[in-house]
Amino acid sequence: MILHQVKIQSEYLDSIIDGKKTFEIRKNDRGYRLGDRVRMSDGKRYLIVHIKYISDFEQKENFIVFAFDWIQGGLEDIRKQQEDAPAKGAESKADV
Repeated sequence: MILHQVKIQSEYLDSIIDGKKTFEIRKNDRGYRLGDRVRMSDGKRYLIVHIKYISDFEQKENFIVFAFDWIQGGLEDIRKQQEDAPAKGAESKADV
């Protein structure tokens, strides 16, 4: 098992966090394999996933699609940060 570290755009990271995105399409220049872990970061947040399925069917040359499961850690930190952050536009008691 290898831990790959990759960058991801914030919009795609948000879709993973929201549970809408459970796959990733990547150039296979890192030799991704079943069971590997991938740390995805947008520069501010990160999460770590476990590769559970890989295919190159109908992908561009040297590209793959992999399905993944979240691994606890990064995602839990992200969710906690979101829960702890004040709502946009909300006033704190100190501001009133």
